[in-house]
Amino acid sequence: MHKKYKDVEFTPREVNMFADLIFADEAVKRLFVHIAKATLNQNKDDEFLGVTVRELVDMVSLNRKVQTKKGKFEYQETNINRKHVERILDSLLMASLVYYRLVPPTKIYAFTHRGKQVAAEIKRRLKALTNNEKGDDANV
Repeated sequence: MHKKYKDVEFTPREVNMFADLIFADEAVKRLFVHIAKATLNQNKDDEFLGVTVRELVDMVSLNRKVQTKKGKFEYQETNINRKHVERILDSLLMASLVYYRLVPPTKIYAFTHRGKQVAAEIKRRLKALTNNEKGDDANV
């Protein structure tokens, strides 16, 4: 399906909308950024650029509540759940930001052209955030 509409691009307003949606959820943002780092930095000589669900589960971690042995909940940095990754990827697939290629026994996910547009906007926003934080530290 992504091949049928591969020449369609988002308008700047649509890119901003998708970037806002991705920034609204920390898990989606971290997953999207990891896909960007993994796929956009891969060697062009590779047959197919992309990441698997297993790689995403191993590499993406979240700060979330985990029940301790005493029965209380504490925040800990843990890897993201496989089902959560699959749900996020399904949402990104429906939004036409990523596509997959079936390489039995797994699927390899990569950005569509529209996904690369949104990734560039997110990279710009993250860079602006880090510059603002550095500027705030200098003023203190």
